[in-house]
Amino acid sequence: MKEKMEGTDKPKRDLIDITHFTKNVSAKIHGLPNEAETYRTLREEFTKSKRYRVSLLLLTDNGAKFRLTEAGFPAGEFEAAQRTAGVRAKRHRIDLNRSSMFSQVAREGKTVEVKVSDIIAELFPQRLADSISNSLGAENRACILTPLRRHLLHPIG
Repeated sequence: MKEKMEGTDKPKRDLIDITHFTKNVSAKIHGLPNEAETYRTLREEFTKSKRYRVSLLLLTDNGAKFRLTEAGFPAGEFEAAQRTAGVRAKRHRIDLNRSSMFSQVAREGKTVEVKVSDIIAELFPQRLADSISNSLGAENRACILTPLRRHLLHPIG
């Protein structure tokens, strides 16, 4: 009985852990002087966690697509996935009109939990998506998509 209770509590503990983690990371990046410092801090914090990975996607200037800025997968895995997909991730754009998951984050400001393989399936044809997911070992890996907004302060005057 105790084992069953612990299994039931695991998703709750995981949610609490990710909430605390993101709160702490958010506090560390608040007020950093520039994007480079923000990205460096995010990479460091996620690497130190040894539990989570970070990938940063920025909206294009017209706000219709995302572009990858930072990838949270180890270089070897990431390179293999790019070769499988036949795309260079830094050049690839995610069209928000074709992605319900990313659209929820960018346009509705929602935080959503999805499987990495579901994201890949939304971006590529099924056979290719399966291949990419396998090369990343992402078949059942969970992912949290959350908006990170930068507000520029303008001097009064």
